[in-house]
Amino acid sequence: MVKRATMLKWTLNKCKKEFWKVFSSYIRQRDKGVCFTCNKKIPDYYDRHGNLIQGWKSGQAGHFITAKNCGLALYFHEQNVHCQCYHCNINLSGDWVNYERKIKEVYGENVCDELKRLKWEGEVKYSIQDYADKIEEYTKKIEGLNIG
Repeated sequence: MVKRATMLKWTLNKCKKEFWKVFSSYIRQRDKGVCFTCNKKIPDYYDRHGNLIQGWKSGQAGHFITAKNCGLALYFHEQNVHCQCYHCNINLSGDWVNYERKIKEVYGENVCDELKRLKWEGEVKYSIQDYADKIEEYTKKIEGLNIG
């Protein structure tokens, strides 16, 4: 992990990118490499050097309220971001109809409505310090998952 003193010298954009790497990894591991929208288990595979790569690593962290439109209130929101396979996230543009159905099924109608509300009303700004704290928090969450 990068030292906190180094993180505090980064630009906001660099901090956001670095936090996304950690957050995305957490989401894909939390969901155990299973696509939220189609329930497909993303299979383990071997890289060109013969090393076994866990399937969650090739999964994607897909947004219910799209990353392009959601703002920071939802960009890093654990109920708005889930593991998705490439087909659902890219080819089906998030497969939002099934995504919404699954959000309601897993979290309830109220959470779905709250996510939609946050799209318009959720005003969040992170400082470099906030990003450093979040990177640290989610690194610890990943360690707690014991997936590898």
